[in-house]
Amino acid sequence: MVLAAVLPLHPRASTAVLCGWLLAAAVRGMRERAWPRSGFPRPLVAGPIVFYALHVLGLWSSDDGAAGLFALEVKLGLVAVPLLGSWEWARWSEADRARSGRWLLAAFGGGLALRVAVSLLRQTWNWMETGVPELTYAALSHPFHPSYLALYVTVWWILARPSLRASGSVGLAIGLLQSRAGLLVAALAAAVGAFERSRRGLAVLLVAGLVSGTLGAGLLGRLRIGEPGPASGTGSTGGRLQAWTAAIQVVRAHPFGVGTGDVVPELVAQYEAAGADYARVRRMNAHSTYLQTAVALGYAGLVALLAWWAAVARYAWRRRNLAAFAGVTAIALHAVVEALLELQQGVVFVAFALTWFAVAAGYERAADAVSDPA
Repeated sequence: MVLAAVLPLHPRASTAVLCGWLLAAAVRGMRERAWPRSGFPRPLVAGPIVFYALHVLGLWSSDDGAAGLFALEVKLGLVAVPLLGSWEWARWSEADRARSGRWLLAAFGGGLALRVAVSLLRQTWNWMETGVPELTYAALSHPFHPSYLALYVTVWWILARPSLRASGSVGLAIGLLQSRAGLLVAALAAAVGAFERSRRGLAVLLVAGLVSGTLGAGLLGRLRIGEPGPASGTGSTGGRLQAWTAAIQVVRAHPFGVGTGDVVPELVAQYEAAGADYARVRRMNAHSTYLQTAVALGYAGLVALLAWWAAVARYAWRRRNLAAFAGVTAIALHAVVEALLELQQGVVFVAFALTWFAVAAGYERAADAVSDPA
């Protein structure tokens, strides 16, 4: 519960929680003199661990060992979250498991609300002092990337079935964050939700919030004073196209991957050769989880990633947990345009969502559906 609550507060907050959780698990294991039992379905735990193990192997083919070790450190949550969560889940009673989804979503939603409220208060105060209305994009999401925070909010909306008012607030927040990926995935979630009668009103309010937030962000942009214009004609979308093109070229040249630590140097070499100055100056990664994985680990790594996420989606679908299935789909779609596993704010969230949220959200309803297929 603590990890769910602190995830949206600060990217580094999860580190302290995971360290404390690991210490508690070690102490408990020594007291009981027994290896912890695994409670989560095996594919949900094995998938991220195999994916991480491939990155460990990829370190041996990396010229930049320091960058490779840093990448392994960032991705350590892919091992810690599933293992610790699985051990904890095994200790819970059926009654606790049935309640866990509501607890987790309430904790995560509370953390999100606090994060956005603090950012709004801070930037409103700054507006009063400077006269510059910075209430959108990175100013609103700080210290998170806007795209990541938009994903957090969208997944919460899918799983939590919030009130109408909360649904509109979610859309407003995503609109103000101005993340194109966030807007697209949230709009798709609303479109799919509209097919379910009980969610139709929520979907309408979500879309209304998205439109209002987007229009509000545009209005606030016009009110800004003294804001410098863009340095070049290439924006974030053009930069992504440069990154994707370069990543595809690298994968073609290195079908087995360039190694865990050599992704950015190889991409930068491609940027220089193609004259892609926007991506070169910013030393952009592949800006796609799938392409980033393929560049580092080759086709084998890409297959491992797809197999992991497909296993989670299959688990949710077989348990008729459509909300969890939609949550996995939202993450998979977002991963097309963001390298979600290159920052801790993405790693821990994805690992948490694809284990705890996938298993716990709707656990009681899913268990009923499995036991009573009629």
